[in-house]
Amino acid sequence: MTINGSRLKVVENKTWKVWLREDGILHAVMQPLAIMDLDVSQELVETYGKLSGHKGNLVLADLSNIKSTTKAAREYAASPASVAMIKAIALIIRSPTSQVIGNIFLRINQPAYPSRMFTSETEAIAWLNTHRA
Repeated sequence: MTINGSRLKVVENKTWKVWLREDGILHAVMQPLAIMDLDVSQELVETYGKLSGHKGNLVLADLSNIKSTTKAAREYAASPASVAMIKAIALIIRSPTSQVIGNIFLRINQPAYPSRMFTSETEAIAWLNTHRA
């Protein structure tokens, strides 16, 4: 993938695509009609670690295309293993399904890292930048 003339490493599978942006934010986009189960969630967090050098990072996760997520996947996303890889996460929601999934994750699973939903990528990135330190 080329952004602003620079070549970025993209890791992609049938469920998601993720890359480390030039500004240091991990950007994940769910593939159309993706189903997030435990294995998918674990692989995604592992990929975050590989792309970021196994440190906590700012994550921009676009859930717009997601079809569903399992309870086990949501629990893993809020687990200590995920907390070690995620400093803060901004969830992009643009459909009723992604909004429901985002609400369930934030209200029920209550991750230990700052988390917030957005409909605007620009606003999400601005919020993530407040968590740099």
